[in-house]
Amino acid sequence: RSEDLVAARLESYRLAAEVLSAIDFLEQRSALRWAVVEFSAATASYQKGDRAYLASDYALANTHYNEALAGLRPLLQQVNAAFERAMRAGDDGLNALDASAARDAFDLALAITPDSELAAQGLQRATNLDAVISLVARGELAERIGQLAEARELLSEAVALDDRFEPAAAALARVNASITQDNFETIMSRGFVAM
Repeated sequence: RSEDLVAARLESYRLAAEVLSAIDFLEQRSALRWAVVEFSAATASYQKGDRAYLASDYALANTHYNEALAGLRPLLQQVNAAFERAMRAGDDGLNALDASAARDAFDLALAITPDSELAAQGLQRATNLDAVISLVARGELAERIGQLAEARELLSEAVALDDRFEPAAAALARVNASITQDNFETIMSRGFVAM
């Protein structure tokens, strides 16, 4: 019957629009990077639906569009979890001093949620991590050999690149305390000499 055909065609149109909207949203959230198998299967079902629709087989098109939606709906619910996993992986990379892993994870987090300040900050920290580690190592070496002014300069540079990198902040505080102690001892010995 033509009424059934029209209803099936309208349902195909509605389903196709819903699938396209979900695909578009998930593409903007980089689903191919965190759910490649599931997203690819759903888009393949959508494409089968489109081929059936173009062949005017609306019942088959609807079956494929519904399959696509069945694969896409869970992914829509997983976007925030994928972002949180990427953020945790980035933090883990920073904690392990693995700049590459941290960069990759924060890059994924930004791909999923492009307006995330936390992900952008994490990516910046990961990008600076190797330089920060090098500056801290050089600063601690300068500290060990008694070149406190150079140590403070290097460690200050490290803290300027990443003020959340605890080893840099701790080393800078330690060097500043040593400089203060040295200055105090110098003043005190001058005072004793003057007496």
